Amino acid sequence: MYIHMYLCNYLRTVSMPVHHFECFNCLYLFQEEVDVNVEKTNQNEPSPSAVPIPDSPMPHWKSEELTVSQLLQALRKETDRGDKLELQLQAATERILELEQQTANPVERETQTSLETREGECLKPRLSQSLQEGPGKEVDTLLKELQMVHDTLQRTESTKRTLVDRYQAMEQNLATLENQLMEKEKVLAENQRLKVELESSHNATKMEQKRTEDEKKNKLQLQEAYTRLNEENQRMKEEMKQMPAISREDVSVLQERLDSAENALATKQQKIDEMKQEFFRKDKELEKISVLEAQAEVYKLDFFAEREAREKIHEEKERLAEQLEILRMQHSQLEEKIGRQSLGEIQRRCLTGRGLSGPPAHPQPGARGSLQIPEHACPKCNEVMPDLDSLQIHIMDCID
Repeated sequence: MYIHMYLCNYLRTVSMPVHHFECFNCLYLFQEEVDVNVEKTNQNEPSPSAVPIPDSPMPHWKSEELTVSQLLQALRKETDRGDKLELQLQAATERILELEQQTANPVERETQTSLETREGECLKPRLSQSLQEGPGKEVDTLLKELQMVHDTLQRTESTKRTLVDRYQAMEQNLATLENQLMEKEKVLAENQRLKVELESSHNATKMEQKRTEDEKKNKLQLQEAYTRLNEENQRMKEEMKQMPAISREDVSVLQERLDSAENALATKQQKIDEMKQEFFRKDKELEKISVLEAQAEVYKLDFFAEREAREKIHEEKERLAEQLEILRMQHSQLEEKIGRQSLGEIQRRCLTGRGLSGPPAHPQPGARGSLQIPEHACPKCNEVMPDLDSLQIHIMDCID
């Protein structure tokens, strides 16, 4: 019993979950089973060091997710392994307690209780002396093996903490990569927007260059005309210098020709300016014409749609007029029928006489109902009109 108490106190000092063991023989047998199970577990399950853990984050987020999943798997395996060891220790504890209860007698239990309550810490020297005897070697071996199990659990816990730290670091790296990806997408969107703006500016620049080239061509044409006229003027001046003395009349004629040439040149320049203005005005008119053509096309479509609707309305009017004519014919036929029935009823009354007994003859229900039909009623809204002309006018308005 002293050995049991010393073993329990030692297990409490090392904070092991098996401090309820009381029989060192059963505990030794259980430790051998635990060692065998641990060796089998180590052979079947890969060690945490075998899990490929990248030293630095991969450039792609998919590789980061793969690494995180591998770390989670390794962490789960180590946790399951620790849970299995704890369950095995608890099962062995229950087994030892059952064997202790079966083999222990009441006298030893009372002795153990009295020793635990009275002596306490004073029993440790006696326990050390008793451990120096034969069973002490087995207890030492058992304690060493328990220490090895404890070390294994500590290593497992440290590996678990390491994996948790690596998992948290991977999560931080993943969040950083997601932020970088979002920033990259923003940069790509900004680049796309700048590309669109650049293309629009290129198009505007091309249009401006085309307009400038047209103006340059016009300017070259004007310069050529001006140069040609200037050369003609210079030629005429040289001819005048080379000519011998001429009369004032000839000079006046030449001066008039020169003035007319200069006036013609000025007129041409003015016409060129007017043509430029006319060119710009025509461009604006062309733009307006394109807009007006689009509007005219819309108006044309509206006109065709309206004409088609009017044709449909006209067809509907004709159909209703035909129905009205049919109703008129039916009405006239009904009037003739009602007249014939009324005449027959009057003749029958005259033939039967007034002195006959019995209830008076009543007109047929169908005939009375026919007499109550209005003569000039609208077939659409059943409104009664005084005459046929009013009925026709009302029908046209009602159809519209």
